[in-house]
Amino acid sequence: VDRRALADVAGAGTVDVDDSFFPPTHWAHVAVAPLPFDPAGAERLLDEAGFKRPAPGAIRVDASGAPLRFELAAASGQKETERVLQAMQAMWAAVGVDVALDLKPDVVFFGENAKKRKLKHLWFYAWTVDESSMATNLWRGDRIPDAQNGFTGQNLAGWQNDEVTRLLIDVDDTLDEGARKEKLATVQRRFRDELPALSFWFRRSAVVV
Repeated sequence: VDRRALADVAGAGTVDVDDSFFPPTHWAHVAVAPLPFDPAGAERLLDEAGFKRPAPGAIRVDASGAPLRFELAAASGQKETERVLQAMQAMWAAVGVDVALDLKPDVVFFGENAKKRKLKHLWFYAWTVDESSMATNLWRGDRIPDAQNGFTGQNLAGWQNDEVTRLLIDVDDTLDEGARKEKLATVQRRFRDELPALSFWFRRSAVVV
């Protein structure tokens, strides 16, 4: 997907596209290798994986003829989000992937589906990261919502990386900003390499002290 184009749909000139889970203005942000927008490369990978177009412009199918189809879930009632999701649908369709939208009210999407991990394939949501946040609750393995913690964790992506969890526990346990930056830099690089989630954009905001 072309995240820059989607960011313009969301709010041209008011959002920043970045590949970290921190916005570029955050004190712990580090630059990681950018993810390219490469439709031709995507088509090539899909061909190699065995998903072929039965005709030019058609939705891809596997060897048995089953169409390549995903569900993309999100909270309903947000016009901006719905415009972005529709644009994403069109981008995926352009490379032969059929994506159906599954929009539910907030209380159902988050409380029942996302936190209880009932969603089928992909989901689109926002997280809040301000200057005081170190995002440890977002990515620690012990913060994955489950029955044992009463589905209260915030690691909705379900990212389980023991090194990352250890580093984030250390970040929570120290007041040394230099040590925090070093450990969070490593976590951001692991995030980029493993892609438990794809960052789309960060909305610019003013902080008044």
